[in-house]
Amino acid sequence: MPTNNNKARGSSYEREVIKELQPYYKEKLYTTRNISTYLDSQGVDITTENPNDIYINYQIKTTANNPNYLKVLEHMPKDDKLNVFINKRTKKSDGGRFLKVGELAVMSFEDYKKLIEVYNKTTGE
Repeated sequence: MPTNNNKARGSSYEREVIKELQPYYKEKLYTTRNISTYLDSQGVDITTENPNDIYINYQIKTTANNPNYLKVLEHMPKDDKLNVFINKRTKKSDGGRFLKVGELAVMSFEDYKKLIEVYNKTTGE
């Protein structure tokens, strides 16, 4: 039973992240389970109907422990997109419920530099 609960929590968190990211995209965002089993198998959790329309590969996880960020990022596609790992860290309360401790967006330093470059081009820096 715990595995099903973990899967349900993970799927629910993916949908939460999609709701938060949707205002930043013109295209509608979907979980890869709904669009592309290939992308899902590559460690990508969010995409659009046409995966070429999105410029970031997202991996979404909710965990009670610290995941191995490098291992997660290494498993993601090696393409021209930025790879971002979004992690909701939780802690089990005395009542047995998992409460959010914090959220992180993690990427390689190389991808971070690409992000700064694009940002600077769009802001005129």
